[in-house]
Amino acid sequence: MIYPRLSALIFFLFFATRSYANIPKDFKYLGRPINPLCIGQIINNESLESPKEAPIIDLAECSQPKENYKIEKNNDLMSKKGFISIDYTLKDGLGGGYAYYKYLGKYKDLHILYFLQNSGGSGMFSFILLCKRQGDKIQLESIIASGDRCNGGVEEVTFNGTLLNYYVNLTPYDYLALSNFESDSNPEIKNKVKAYDDLAACAACCLGSAFYEHDFQQSRLISVDFGKPISKEEEQTQGQYQACFNQIVRDYQKKFQHTLTPDQLNEFISVFNKECIKP
Repeated sequence: MIYPRLSALIFFLFFATRSYANIPKDFKYLGRPINPLCIGQIINNESLESPKEAPIIDLAECSQPKENYKIEKNNDLMSKKGFISIDYTLKDGLGGGYAYYKYLGKYKDLHILYFLQNSGGSGMFSFILLCKRQGDKIQLESIIASGDRCNGGVEEVTFNGTLLNYYVNLTPYDYLALSNFESDSNPEIKNKVKAYDDLAACAACCLGSAFYEHDFQQSRLISVDFGKPISKEEEQTQGQYQACFNQIVRDYQKKFQHTLTPDQLNEFISVFNKECIKP
């Protein structure tokens, strides 16, 4: 039997043996970085719809061991990458998950976090969060970006003190959704071309990424990148226009045009519209 005080001590020792020099004092609780599971409690269906509806989390409560969790350990690989991390399993043996965050800095009185979470199941969720600390409570101020794997998953987040830069994973359908292309011959192209039915859009259907810059007022699309060339055997096949789309991507890559500005993205979708879509 592990007594509650001893259990709490074990829980806190996950953070005690490591140095987190980049974590400021006002993002620590009892001298240690705020527990990643506390950040996870901020994220729920209501906060995803409206951050103002996110729960206010009491750090004293969320820092205690969970009755149904068997806390395993820090994830050493993620810790080496600069994340505060916890992997856990459920005591009943029916699953588990993880919660990791990388502290990026502050904007005014808001803490900037790159947060990764899995609560069981196949979802691998990623977020850029702005959080506010008020005494021994923490609350969500806003979600800058969020996604699940290829459906908007966020990667390579950096903050230079003024601007946030980050990448978002894309599916083939996202290239159309991100474009501002308008066609006189096919004015309803965005309404006519459907995710899944016409172009691949599943959470495992990655094709490159989009690069964004965020100034705490808005995010601005800088470029999209198809990524490395893939073989025909690796190509996505979901959707009636996908084979035609794949061919256009291959043509661009053969010309070493794998990174596109927003204007070039519109030109790419223009080619897709002309060659693949029937008015």
